[in-house]
This record gives sequence, structure tokens and C-alpha cells, in this order.
Amino acid sequence: MSDEYYKLFVVIHKLAVCHNLIEGVWNHVSFEIPNTKNHILFTPGHTHWDLVNENNITTLDNEGSIIAGENKILPVAWKIHKPIHSINPDYRCLIHIHTPYITSTSIYGEFETRLTQHSSIFHNDVSFFNEYIENIDDTEMYELMAECIKGKRVLFLKNHGAIISGFTLGEAYMATYLLEKACMYQCLTLNQNSTYQLIPESIVIKMKDNFFNNLCEKHFNGFLEYYKNKLT
Repeated sequence: MSDEYYKLFVVIHKLAVCHNLIEGVWNHVSFEIPNTKNHILFTPGHTHWDLVNENNITTLDNEGSIIAGENKILPVAWKIHKPIHSINPDYRCLIHIHTPYITSTSIYGEFETRLTQHSSIFHNDVSFFNEYIENIDDTEMYELMAECIKGKRVLFLKNHGAIISGFTLGEAYMATYLLEKACMYQCLTLNQNSTYQLIPESIVIKMKDNFFNNLCEKHFNGFLEYYKNKLT
């Protein structure tokens, strides 16, 4: 089963390239493999996501020691991801990116979940980390970051980007894809209008439930089918 997780871990990097969800070679994904002693897959450091493969994926143990993989991870990736995995064990996958609209929203400092069907899936599931990490070795700040995302799906990092979590690789990827879309529509709306309409909360709650209980896996499988037929 671990081999399947490795393959899927590679695929979400390829899909992210296809969907323009990457920046340079410094964003990162982690996934805690079920039924292991806290073995975590990481994006190899300084590697373009289109070049991620089963050989260069980095696998670390619970202490951060390399178990497998050709490349080391970015040191900051471990500092960000590990405390969140520890405090949110149900969220096995974490995706940290700096895409244009997600980053713009982190600068703006507000995210309206009742604006579109895309944003509805994050209703009552978003937090903001409004601190700047001046010292990358400040472990206390990373622990505060982990506390801030506890029980939430998304953590916007002030003027930086976001961390998106999921119970599975597919769920985290779909949430990331839709978060960038939601942030795009918010940015476009704010740029064009001083006032806007909101979806009633009762409908937003139903939309969110329907997405995660019904549509999420189906949508991700559609992406996998596209990858299988067009990107390989």
C-alpha cells in the first residue's frame, strides 16, 4: 500500500504544475503514511514539482532522519510541517504554497467563505497566522503556527501564502485547487465592487457538506483520469 501513496504523492505534484499551483522550487507537500511509525513523505528540496518522482521523494521518520530519497528536504519544510502533523494527526497531508491569489488574500487579511461555491467548502474552517517569523530556527513560532491551524483546514500566513490540510492526499489537493480559485474570485470581486452579495449561511453549510461527503473524491478521481490520459 505504501507504493500507492508514493505514486499518488508524485501525481499531486504533477497536477499542481498543470493547474499552475506552484512557485519556483521552494513550496512543499508532506504526507504522513498511515500504519507506519509516523513516516512522512516530503517534497524533495530545491526540486521543480514537475521533476518529483518516486526515487527523489524524501521519507523521514518521526525524528526527521532520512529513511529514503535522493534529495534532502528544505529545512524550513520540516520546521513548518512537523508540529502541525503532531498536533493535527487526522490531517495527514499538508500543502504549503505561495500562489498569486492565495498570497494576495494573505496580504489582504480576510477571506469570505460565503462568496462563491469554491469558498463555501472552507466555511468556519480558516484561520490566519498574523505573526512574522524573523528567525527560522524559532521553534516556538512554529508551535504557535500549529496551534493556530488546529481543527482548521486552512491557515493563511500573513503576507506569505497558506498551508492547506486534508485527511487524504486527494482531499488536500482538491482543497488547495479550490482555495486558489476562491481567492481569485474574491480578489476580482474586491477589485471591481465595493459591495457584493453573500450566499446564505444555511446554503453554504449544505454545499460544504455535499462537497466533502460526495463530490471531493469524484472530482479528484476526474483529475487522476486526466493525468493518466493526458499527462503521462
